Amino acid sequence: MGISVINIGMNVPYTGHGVKVITLINYLKNLDTDDVFLFTDAYDVIFIKDPKDGLSEEFETFEFPLVYSTEQYFHFVENNKLGLWLRHPKSKGVFKMYKYLNSGVIMGKVG
Repeated sequence: MGISVINIGMNVPYTGHGVKVITLINYLKNLDTDDVFLFTDAYDVIFIKDPKDGLSEEFETFEFPLVYSTEQYFHFVENNKLGLWLRHPKSKGVFKMYKYLNSGVIMGKVG
């Protein structure tokens, strides 16, 4: 499996977190439905393992077509956004301490 790094957000005006999801969706429309993609906003993401070293195989062990990163804390609570916190979907993964979904990393099947 080859890894191609493509910056899909360069020169895209940032108008909020939703812009990265819209940009990703528009990009995925041009890919083969059998492809597996790895999206990262790369602002505060660190790879601790080379993606070429079995990442695709590891993704398959999740047995889900789409996997999001998670985090321990919900930062909107700190910004007086309690309503958002109450509606935020919680992770049901085995690592209960990482219960808040985060769109910093998304991996999945295109089709």
